[in-house]
Order: sequence, then structure tokens, then C-alpha cells
Amino acid sequence: MPAIKDKQDRLVIMDQILSRQTVPTREDFLRLVNIRLDLHKQISIYTLDKDLDELRTQVEVNGVTIPRNARGFRYSVKGYSHFNQELDDDDRLMLIVAQNLFQVFKNSRLRNKFRDLIEKVINKKGSRAMWEEIGGLSFVQLEGRLDVPGTEHLPDLIAAIHDKTRISFRYRKDGKKRIVSPYLLQQNNQHWYLIGYNHEKQGDQAILVYALEKMKDVLPQPGPYYRQPGFRPDTYFRHSLGIWQSHDKPPVKVILKILEPEWYERIKASKLHTSQKDLGNSRIQIEVYETPELYRLILGLGSSVRVMQPASVKQEIRRQIIRMGEQY
Repeated sequence: MPAIKDKQDRLVIMDQILSRQTVPTREDFLRLVNIRLDLHKQISIYTLDKDLDELRTQVEVNGVTIPRNARGFRYSVKGYSHFNQELDDDDRLMLIVAQNLFQVFKNSRLRNKFRDLIEKVINKKGSRAMWEEIGGLSFVQLEGRLDVPGTEHLPDLIAAIHDKTRISFRYRKDGKKRIVSPYLLQQNNQHWYLIGYNHEKQGDQAILVYALEKMKDVLPQPGPYYRQPGFRPDTYFRHSLGIWQSHDKPPVKVILKILEPEWYERIKASKLHTSQKDLGNSRIQIEVYETPELYRLILGLGSSVRVMQPASVKQEIRRQIIRMGEQY
């Protein structure tokens, strides 16, 4: 079954490519397909040719052909897409949800691009009047500012991550040009961050976090995209409380004693971190990096919490409390 699914996924990717452009050569086609596939699922020219033959068989039923020479691959009918389907009730619901979620980017280029995309989808698959109905609904309220600097870069960064394209930008820290293979976008405290591979560095030290509000002159950059072996977006922030991370150091197990029963029940229900464990007797444990965000979290709970372990965190909290007292 996985092999069948992988093949179907490749056919959908090929269909998306052919519906938008003419691909000059087989090598170009192979590159466009492989940049959308995980490393362990990338294919050879031989597999590409077999998949193309399968796609040809499917589209020819609809009177559409794909040239068999190497001088340009395209659909004979402009704008044709084999895997287009009519919008059903579930699709409509998802468009409504997406429209509500994208309100956080109201009046931004990303929001406008999303609207253009939905209109194209509706023009092909359903009634144009559906957009007016969707656009008038707003029943999901997100916590977030609409004027956060840096959000104007999101469309270009999302495209670069999707297409596996290197980018360049200047960073406010020193104004120097960075060349980065972008991996992941992360939002924290209403600010956006890019995680990517800096081509001027090596190994794990090359995976860096950049604040979008400090980036300018974001442009595609010629050259090979690099994917760091072992990098996984779903686990990169596994032991972080926010955007800070310390992959060169192991996380610590922090045990907190919650001194107020009401807060204990609330923290048990909402969780301070995904690693949280209830140890009983009003104690909880989280496994995180020692970062400023950890100290801010503990200090934010005030007198309702006491750090039990480890000693290093207890000492830092004590030091910061003394400094705060000296300021008053």
C-alpha cells in the first residue's frame, strides 16, 4: 500500500507541474518532482518515465496528451489539471476555516494571495458566489497582531520552503548578507521566525533562527538547496518553551511544586509544556532547555510555585529575584 500511495503522490505532483508550465527536459522534470519529495522518496529518470506513462494513460481518456519527446513536457490543453475535483461540503467547510485563520494576515500580501488562490479554485471547481459567502463569515478569533513587522516576507519564505529554494537576505544584527536554505517558520509571542541552514557554517551550528522583522531584501538565491541530515521540523523545538533552543546541551528535568491548589489544577489541565508530567503531591515535571524563557515562565508564576530541581535553575531564579529586589 505505501508504494501505491507514493506513486499516486508523484502523479499528483506531476499533474500540478504540467498544469502550470512547460518543462523543457526530462532532467528539469525530474528536478521539479524531486524537490517536492522527501530525500528517501526521491526517484530516478527510469521511475519518472514510468510515472509519466501512467499519467499519459489517465489523461488520454479525457482527450489530453503529453509529448513523448524531450523537447518540452506539457499538457496539450492549456490549464488542464487531471486531479481537479468538484468542491464538496467538506471542502467548503475547510475553505471557511482557512479564511477565518487567515484573518490574522488581513490586508497583508499573504492574505491577498490566499484570496486570489481561493478565487481561482472556486472559478474552476464551483460557484464564484461561494467566496462572497465565505468572505463574510468570521467566527474564529485569533490572538495576534496584524501589524507585526516581517509578515510581508511570509509569502516568499513559504514558497522557498515549499520549492526547496535557497534565499538571501540582509540581517539587522550586522547588515551582512546571509545565504540560507529555509526549513521552517515558527511563530512565538506574535512574532515570526525562520529556521534554516546558513551556508557559511557547518554541521548543527549551521541551523540558525532568524527573526523575520530583522530581515530585509529577501530574494531567491542561485545554488543547490541543502537539507541537513537528521533535521526534523516536528522535533526541533521539542524541548523549547518558545523560540530559544540549546541543541548543544541536554535538556534538564525541572520539578516545580505548585503551592496553590487552584493553580495546580489549572496547570495540570493546560500544561506548561508538552513534556509535562504530574508527579503527584502538587508537583509537576517538565523536560526543557535552560533558557531565559524558562526563567520568565517560573518568575511569572510568582509565589505560587517553588523550584524543587535542578539546583542550577533554583540558583538562577534566586539570583534574578535578588536583582529584582535591588531595583526597588
